[in-house]
Amino acid sequence: MSNMEVINQMREIVKTKSYRWLRCPVTKGEVMVDLFSASAILGVFDGANKKNKAHLLTLSIQGMCEVCFKVINKIRKDAKA
Repeated sequence: MSNMEVINQMREIVKTKSYRWLRCPVTKGEVMVDLFSASAILGVFDGANKKNKAHLLTLSIQGMCEVCFKVINKIRKDAKA
């Protein structure tokens, strides 16, 4: 399974408004991804340029989540200023 397949499974999570255990191709472990996290990751992934999308696809699911929430928090912080 590739990280692009993980992204597609996250799209399915958002579509069905649920959660799912996903197998991470980087760590080979399973991670539970909920609707909130899947939506945040997809929001950042879909808005990213090709270079940043490629970088996100090299990360584990946990890594994607950390990076995406940092981006979202930075955007929210900048919007308040």
